[in-house]
Amino acid sequence: MSRPPISTPSTAVYTSCWCEENIYLLAKHFVEAEADFTDNWDAYVLFISNQNKTIAVCQAKGCQNPDLVPGHFAVIWDYHVVLVLASKDAPKTSYVYDFDSRLPMGCEFIEYINGTYPRELILKPSFQSWFRVVPLEQFLDCFASDRSHMLRPNPDGEGTVYVAPPPVYPCIKGSLSTSSNNLFACYVDMDASELTHDVTLEQLSESRYGRVITLKSLQELFVD
Repeated sequence: MSRPPISTPSTAVYTSCWCEENIYLLAKHFVEAEADFTDNWDAYVLFISNQNKTIAVCQAKGCQNPDLVPGHFAVIWDYHVVLVLASKDAPKTSYVYDFDSRLPMGCEFIEYINGTYPRELILKPSFQSWFRVVPLEQFLDCFASDRSHMLRPNPDGEGTVYVAPPPVYPCIKGSLSTSSNNLFACYVDMDASELTHDVTLEQLSESRYGRVITLKSLQELFVD
């Protein structure tokens, strides 16, 4: 019998437009609050983007033009971040946690992929998602953001303003991070030269900031 997904706590912190921090806090909660978490689960954070920072994803809660791709609630984003939990016991089952999807939290991996990337939608390469797969422990230790990527010139005067209200808690800086901000430089920015094929879950830990792979390779990692 497959291990069921961990329930998302009702107290989970969510700030709209700050997906990387939402996932950081959820993952940290799982590690700290779930008994035997590391014995039962392999956990990974997926940074989803591409070299153009134009990814098409479906079933998005934030879809403002549902007629763009009827029935699929599609959006074009620069990047997105989700959490994957893969059970260590057989039969291996993986679940995706995405605060911004219309699909359930803790959705089975294949259901999430089929809903977010429907096979009937043929996308131009510039809108196809790449995935930086980062082992959770490395993400929690090394991630840092000073939130400057969300600042824009103030249209009403001097200085800058956030394009979306920032979280109320302090900026996140992992215990092993050597910078106050590595969100784009180490996680979101992607180049075709980084694409890795036939990577194994064991090989992911060889790089502090994970490996960049295609959708096909992602499915090979998490679907038996």
